[in-house]
Amino acid sequence: MKARFVENVAVSLFFLLSSSCLDAQPGSLDISFNPGTGPNSTVTCLALETNGQIVVGGNFTSFNGSSMSRIGRLNADGSIDATFSPGVGPNGQIFSTLAQPDGKILVCGNYTYINGLPWNQPARFRTDGSLDLSFDTSAADSGGAPADQVMELALQQDGKVLLAGGTITISNIQFGGIARLETNAVLDEEFNTGIGITNGLVAAIGLQSTGKIIIGGSFTSFDGVSCNYIARLNTDGSLDSSFSSGLQDGAVSTPQ
Repeated sequence: MKARFVENVAVSLFFLLSSSCLDAQPGSLDISFNPGTGPNSTVTCLALETNGQIVVGGNFTSFNGSSMSRIGRLNADGSIDATFSPGVGPNGQIFSTLAQPDGKILVCGNYTYINGLPWNQPARFRTDGSLDLSFDTSAADSGGAPADQVMELALQQDGKVLLAGGTITISNIQFGGIARLETNAVLDEEFNTGIGITNGLVAAIGLQSTGKIIIGGSFTSFDGVSCNYIARLNTDGSLDSSFSSGLQDGAVSTPQ
């Protein structure tokens, strides 16, 4: 009887320990997410879509042994979404990617071609991965596309697109670090940042529920006003003088 009792206890403990090992622990690796061997080079940005799929961008040319040039989409379990096909993709690294509510995908980077077509920053892909030809910044008032590398993107609730980086030129107008496009890629002329930043880069954008815009980077002034590495803008692009971070040392890191 005692031996049977000990045996039953041992069996119960075995199943208890086994089940506890199978339960996911906080911070442990989620083994249900399996991207296989993953990308063959750097991933610099991710965007989560409303259906759980994941847009990946970077400097890779393959993913889990399959060709994938710098942008692709994964299913929620980490497998490649074969329905997303951008062709040969961009010819340069992707720095930032955004998933729009309608499923379209915005990207920026140091590319000059996408799927064999000369293309400016930013670009937009349809849900199937094809290039959205209706979103073309080169058509903006026939003034040309953003100059220099656009490092970061942000999507406002009204669908307008914020571009951040160094000196950005659209429609023959120069913007220091940040500019805004209408939903059809035309320059938003109501967004007036003055001279903006005159040194460094804007490398990060945060949007508040009020519509105000927080920017961070390696700059030390905005529109002639000293503001080390972080500032807040009003919805029209002007500096919000009521925002003071008091940050003196150290900068928000910029993409390499």
